[in-house]
This record gives sequence, structure tokens and C-alpha cells, in this order.
Amino acid sequence: MSPDYAQRRVLNWLEATVPVPDSLPSERPCKRLRLGNDEHIHECAGRILNGDQTARLQTIPASGSGCIPLLSRPSNTPLSRRTNPNNRRQDTRPEEDSEGQDHGQVPNDLGLQIELTPRPARRKASAIDSGSPTSWLPSASNRSSSRASSKASKITRNSSPTKQLRNAELEETGFLRANLRNDTKPRLLDALTAELEKIDAGFGILPKNLQDDLADQRSITPWNFGDSPEFEKVLLPDIRTVRKIYNLASRCFKNNHPESSWNNDVHSRILDWVLRDGPCGDDLVDYRCCLTAQIAPEYQPPKSPSKMVDYCICIQPETNSPQYQAIQSLCKYRPAMSINHTDWADLNKYPIAVSIETKGLSIGYETALVRVATWHSAQWRSLHWDTDGDVLAPSREIEFLPGIVVMQHHWWFVATALDQSGKAQTFERLLLGETESILGIYKLVISLQKLVNWTRSQYWAAFQASILGL
Repeated sequence: MSPDYAQRRVLNWLEATVPVPDSLPSERPCKRLRLGNDEHIHECAGRILNGDQTARLQTIPASGSGCIPLLSRPSNTPLSRRTNPNNRRQDTRPEEDSEGQDHGQVPNDLGLQIELTPRPARRKASAIDSGSPTSWLPSASNRSSSRASSKASKITRNSSPTKQLRNAELEETGFLRANLRNDTKPRLLDALTAELEKIDAGFGILPKNLQDDLADQRSITPWNFGDSPEFEKVLLPDIRTVRKIYNLASRCFKNNHPESSWNNDVHSRILDWVLRDGPCGDDLVDYRCCLTAQIAPEYQPPKSPSKMVDYCICIQPETNSPQYQAIQSLCKYRPAMSINHTDWADLNKYPIAVSIETKGLSIGYETALVRVATWHSAQWRSLHWDTDGDVLAPSREIEFLPGIVVMQHHWWFVATALDQSGKAQTFERLLLGETESILGIYKLVISLQKLVNWTRSQYWAAFQASILGL
């Protein structure tokens, strides 16, 4: 084959359009080749035919994503690569069609290898490159757009607990976090915390006449029994009931039962005994499973998603009592016609005393805390709502709102009070008891009975004085 014939063949191919391989994605097609001038083409072809294998055809594409043909020397290892348009650094071998033709190279008689090499787009000159000292700042229009986008963004229920806690700390309608053991807290909350801490310590909390029934329990020691415990044997569940709760909790834990199963088999069973079936239960204090109770819009924090809790311990006075009549009269002028911050079922006429949120371990304690604390902050706004639509000054009678966070086995006590500026402050946390052991179940039952007694003797009296005016 004569040199002139070979040169003409190379020139004819260079002036033609290299077809785009079928395997390249359609959203980023390889553009037509844009070659240099004729003199440059003849020069490169001549140098290659004369044995100069360092010659390469260099052209400038119309755009940064154009495909550039490169002439390179032959090699034992194929140099052709097809670049993945979704990741320019990822090289993949050219695919073959049904006839075995390689789309990554163009066959030729000169032993040359033609590569289709996408060239990265040129980086635009940045403001910093220009040397301007303030060029990195966004323009006025961009700043306005950024502010508008920031205002449009809102904390949602899918936001991380850390982000929701930070938002609650900054907003007036939010809440602050505090330590239940060490930080300064209201007088009545300090007294209740001291009693709950004694129960948690476990010294002398069980009556001695229960010692024989619990002799086979390794978790229970002789110093757990006392001569004068607050609750006698007749006021505590029998060992058969406690073992039943323990076995159900163990089954839920071992078999990874969801939150609903824990609520039905374990949590509701404990609340049933304390508030309904046990000797300390009465008609005044009861509980509701209120999974869908929504905060009324008038009390909802404006920049926080609505929060719900799973249970509420409420006070239900008799329908012919002065307290019940006073509640009904107030509801005519209150938002959602409810005595509480929610109008769920009969919680619109029975004041909420203790709020309980249950969660599985995969959810996390902070997520449950945000729910209870947000619920409490809305409850405080409800307590201070005047019939004229004004927010009243904080009540001196009601010092705090108790809450419980349940994480499968463990029940944690939290409480929300108002600081000097009137912002909600949630104190956390103290273990009320757990269902991993027989002793833990007894501690839990005794602690819940303590909270029920506090609801009857202190919260209900304070609610009548500050809200009902009785």
C-alpha cells in the first residue's frame, strides 16, 4: 500500500463523523467531531506515516463534553476505553455487538488505535480567582432568594431529633432541657423526685410479709424488705400477676415485637392494674390510650411539627359535681371547646395530669423526649389560656407537668416546668422501674402509685384553684 493511498485514507476518516456507540446514554450524547484546520491534519498524518509515533491529533471541541479522537501508538494492551458519563473517572471496557465489532475503536490498516475520550467541562472562573476581596459573597438577589428559602423551610417530624431540640431551644414556644437531679427545680417537683429516688434505690420498699413469695428471686435481697414500707402487701400486685407481666415483656423483647405489641401486652396491662384493677384504683383518676390525639392549632408551636403521645392519665370528675359543671362552662369559650390542649374524644372535658410516650429502642430516647416536651409546652399554653383569648401569667398553683418516656422495658420520669421568663423547661430523667426483673416491676408499680396519689392530692387541687376558680 503506497504512502499517498494510506495518507488519503487517514484524511478521509478524520474528516468523517465518528458514530456514537449505541451503549452510551442518550442524555449525554457524544457530539460530532470538530477537527482542526487542514494543515494540522496533513501534518499529523504525515508525521505518523513517517514513523513518528509520538504524534497526536489535538483539537479543541466546541464544548467541554465533545468527543475528541486521539491517535496513539500501537500497544499490546488495548488503550481504548469508554468513559461512563455518570462518573468520568470510571473506565469500562468497550462492549461488543452481536457481530463482534468493538464500538470503542475504529479499525484501520495502519495499526493505529483511535480513542473516544470525553474531555471534562472547563471550570468557570470563580469570584475568588478574579481577585476581588468580597467576590465570594452571594449577590443581593441570591441572598434574598436564600433568605426566602430559609423562611420557607420548616422543621418537620422527619427532621433529626438534634435539629428539633435545637429549634425548640431557640423558639419561645419551645422548651429547654434540664437535669432532674442537679438543676434547680420547683419545690413540689423536688419533693416528688426525692420520693421517686428512694423507690429507685430499693431499700425497704417491699413489705416483709411478701418475702416468702419472692424467696426464689435472685434480684431481690433481704434489704429490699422493710418494716414500714409505704405500700403493704395488699396494695401491691400478687406474684402471679408480676410473673405474667415479666413473661410477656420477655417475649416482646426476645421476638422483637413492635411498639404496638408492647403497648397492648405490657404497658396497658401495667396501667390497668395500677389505675383500674388494683386496690388503689378509683373512678376519679383513669388513663386513656390516645395514639391519635392532636394538639389544637391555637396551642401548637408555630415552627414545630405536631406531636402526639400514647397514653394520658386524666382526672374525670362526676358529671353532677361542681368541678364537672365548671369545666363544661369553660369549654364554651376555649379553643376546640376543650379543657385540654387537644380535643381527642373525652379528653376535651377531663383534665390531663400525666402524659406517657412509648417507643421502641430503634427510635431513640431523644425522639420520645421531643414528643413529651412539645406536648407539655402546648399544655402549658392551654393552662394559661384566658376565656378572652389572652395568655395569662404562669399559675403559682401548678408548678410542673409530669411525663413518662417508656423505652420497651424501661420507664423514665420527666417533668416540665416554666422558667423565670415563662419558657417551658423539661427536667430529665429518673428511672421509675423496668420489666426486665421482678424487683423492677415492683418498683415500677410503686412509682406509678406514687404519681397517681400526687395527681389526686396535689395536681387536682391546684387545677381547681388556678383553672376552675374553685
